[in-house]
Amino acid sequence: MTPEKKAEELVESYYSTIMSFLSDNMKWENSKKCALITVDEILNVIKEYTIEPIIFDIDYWQEVKKEIEKL
Repeated sequence: MTPEKKAEELVESYYSTIMSFLSDNMKWENSKKCALITVDEILNVIKEYTIEPIIFDIDYWQEVKKEIEKL
């Protein structure tokens, strides 16, 4: 999956769970924040628990993070 598609998938998955009383814009921004937290956690796990972090994985998730920020 491309980083752009993964970014959209993550944000949209959080969007559907954010409280409905918020405006659509606020829900979208909160969804982006949640997705960014998720990606940061994934990056931390890759770096901390992998003996030799696979550069591809790190690069992929950093690209996903950039794509989320662009949404």
